[in-house]
Amino acid sequence: MKLSKENPRLDSVVIKNSSIYHLPFRNKFDICIANRVVDHIKDIDTAFKEINKALKHRGVFVFVIAHPLKALSKGYRQKIDGYLSEKKDFFSPSSMGVKIPFYYRSISRYAEAASRAGFVIEEIAEPRPVKKAKKLFPKKYDLFSRNPEVLAMRLRKDTR
Repeated sequence: MKLSKENPRLDSVVIKNSSIYHLPFRNKFDICIANRVVDHIKDIDTAFKEINKALKHRGVFVFVIAHPLKALSKGYRQKIDGYLSEKKDFFSPSSMGVKIPFYYRSISRYAEAASRAGFVIEEIAEPRPVKKAKKLFPKKYDLFSRNPEVLAMRLRKDTR
């Protein structure tokens, strides 16, 4: 938010700080994008309902999260156990020096929350790395060619 105040090119940008559980918007946006955020939200049912309310008729919600299998196995370093159990853990980025809550959920749990909130799933993607990445990151390329790094979902506001 500080950056937007210091950049004159962003004068027309309106920034609002609010809770995902109480968004101050109704039928306002064509699209909502959440990149690597949703898996840090405790109550996705309420969050998805609020996002649905903020979207216009036939609006789209796209979110990308760390793939549940990658997250549960700590980057594919541990045996996967408890995939269907929803639980809280903490993510500690070394550059930030803080612990950020992270919630493990199955893919079907995200689908259930989307449906309950009034969304239709248009696409679920588990993208593979592009071929160019093989030269740049050979070890990671091999791992993520076999195991997904992220999960992406495109949801549309159901207007039936």
